[in-house]
Amino acid sequence: MSQVMRWVGVTALALVLALTGCGVAGSPTDEQPAASDSTPESIATAIDTVLDAGQSVDVSSSQSGLTSGWIIEITGDSDAPLTGDELRDILDAAWASAPNRPADLRVLQWSTAVGEPDAVDFSAAADELGVRWGVYRGGITILPGALAQLLGEWEPAS
Repeated sequence: MSQVMRWVGVTALALVLALTGCGVAGSPTDEQPAASDSTPESIATAIDTVLDAGQSVDVSSSQSGLTSGWIIEITGDSDAPLTGDELRDILDAAWASAPNRPADLRVLQWSTAVGEPDAVDFSAAADELGVRWGVYRGGITILPGALAQLLGEWEPAS
């Protein structure tokens, strides 16, 4: 009886590993390549090309269960909110430079006009885009379906 239980346990573990994309050695699957340390930097570099003078960008990965996306933080010395065109350019740069299809893009805007960074409400810019978005820590989050509607289907960065 214990051999049957052991077989059931091993089979269940193998099934869980297969469904989650994990291997015994913890190697990434072919569908979702492991993000390198330079990935946030390469996305930040792409976004930096569309920012105005006085603005900087910090990009970090976000993890939600088995999916991952990117958190994009724009900091500037002005308290003027992003426009719809600026937000679209930022999203487009991130979408086009991502090494794999992100589960979401989360954008925050910070102003240092009065000293310590303070969140800037740019929800009007998000509304201008005409796609569904959600609130994320004073910023926005946009899921891949809305990003594809706005920017076209994601393709691997070349």
